Amino acid sequence: MELTLTSQTAHPRLQKAGDHLPFDYEVVPGRGAITRYFELRKKRNRVPLILGNTRDMQLLLENSYSRAHDFVQTKALAQALNLTMWFDQQAATDRDYYRAPRGSWPNHNFDKLDFSIHQDILAGNPKYQVVIGQLPLKQAWQACGFLNYGGWARCPAPEVHMALFCHWQAQYGAQVAAMTGDIIEVSVANPPKTPQQAMILAHEQFIYCPDIVHQGVGTLENLAASLLNSPVWYFWWDMSRADDLL
Repeated sequence: MELTLTSQTAHPRLQKAGDHLPFDYEVVPGRGAITRYFELRKKRNRVPLILGNTRDMQLLLENSYSRAHDFVQTKALAQALNLTMWFDQQAATDRDYYRAPRGSWPNHNFDKLDFSIHQDILAGNPKYQVVIGQLPLKQAWQACGFLNYGGWARCPAPEVHMALFCHWQAQYGAQVAAMTGDIIEVSVANPPKTPQQAMILAHEQFIYCPDIVHQGVGTLENLAASLLNSPVWYFWWDMSRADDLL
């Protein structure tokens, strides 16, 4: 079933229960999506979130709402989570996978990341239309819990996303800005300024999302160098491992 984007249309997974989409949204040209996102952020009464095109949004919500979900409970779990303990426990689940490849500090500067969810990567152009959700939340770190994001394969549970983004928002002014079924992109107001700061953050990000190193930049040092003064962070999980994804 295709998701027709009108504010009164129920999501396919929720129609049976008589519910409607749990947030407002607007559809904008891909070319203007980033500008519109930052305009909406200034209003501060809701949390804007770029959700890709219609199909991207449909898949994201189908995955989210196919599983039991209690946002209040997820938020409580996030607030109670000890992140230091979680990092250690996560690494212990698979010592090889969570052992970061190491190397020397790169002798070149990395291009700063930019947002990509509004882009058709293969065509090299902005998508024709992009959906921007306006979530009824006070803080962007709550978005993953509200949308029940994660909890499959190597992608952390929703409460872990929430706890980490609460931490990173406080430390770096990081706000979840864009999301599809396997990608999260983050707007960063105060990125690390020194290699030492960047290495600490890189280790946290690697445990959170190892694929950005294993199938991305190659070493922890490369990840750290790419985070220096970068206004955007990018996370991606390999959904081919998601055998338990409903």
